[in-house]
Parts: sequence; C-alpha cells; structure tokens
Amino acid sequence: MTLFEEQALSSGWTLGDALAVWYSLGNLALVVSLWEAFSDEAKISRVTRLCQVLLPKHWGMSNEICAKFRVVIEKTEAAAFASFNACKNATELLVFFSRFVARMLGTSLPFSRHSAFEDEPSDVRYQITDPILAASVCGLFIKFCTATKEFLDQAPIDWSSPKAI
Repeated sequence: MTLFEEQALSSGWTLGDALAVWYSLGNLALVVSLWEAFSDEAKISRVTRLCQVLLPKHWGMSNEICAKFRVVIEKTEAAAFASFNACKNATELLVFFSRFVARMLGTSLPFSRHSAFEDEPSDVRYQITDPILAASVCGLFIKFCTATKEFLDQAPIDWSSPKAI
C-alpha cells in the first residue's frame, strides 16, 4: 500500500479492484516461476490450479476481492504472461510494469503479445505512468519470482504426482 499512497484511483475504481489486479501480478509471478522451474505443462497447470485455490486464503483476500481476482486472472493471465515473456530489454520491462501499474490504478490497458517495436506499426500506445513506481513493482515481482522458484527447486514435494498436489 505504501508504494501507491501518492497515486489516485480512476473514477469508479475501488481499492478492491486495485487489490485484485495487484494479486493478479502475484499470480503472474507464480506462473512465471512455475515455467522457469518445470517444463511439464500438465504439472504447471496442476500446481497453478492448486495455488489459485490456496493463495486467496494465504493472502487474506475477502470473498469480494477473491471474486474480482478470479475475473482478472481469467481475463488477463494468458495475455500478461505472453507480454511479459515478449519483453526483450529493460525498456520493454518498464513498459510492461507501467501498464500493470496503470491497470492497478484503474486504466484498462491491454497486454500485448508483441514487443513495443512490433506494436508500433499497429499504433498500440504505451503509457509510462511513474517509472520509479513501475521499477519498484518490477523489483517486488522479481523478488517473488526468485523466492518462488527457489522454493519449487528445493521443496521435498514430488510435483509430478497428482496425489502430492
């Protein structure tokens, strides 16, 4: 919350809406970490589904925010994942996280499946709101991804067994 204390939400956008998008970034970090740790799509899908059931309780989400979170990940997870993976340099990462920050604050910017360079001919516009805020959010995302991947690598759990999950 302290990262966003200077920021204003868009008209009609609630703190619950903002939190749902924030939590979707945590979900994206989980998905990115799973793809880094494992190459088995079925295993990744199983662990993702399990975590998407457990994380709302772990994160202390209310039922209202959890419902909004599920809508956000349903609508944006695939495009956000593709967009993140399409980032080829620091500038594209800054754009990606700026767009995520804008979404948290209530501006609906679509995620692109292409790099900024590829999108220019299609007239897709990028908005960098606050580069320091976007970089801070990126830093938290990287820390979460790193810690999650370390856990996945070291956990004494047979992630390939459906009974383990």
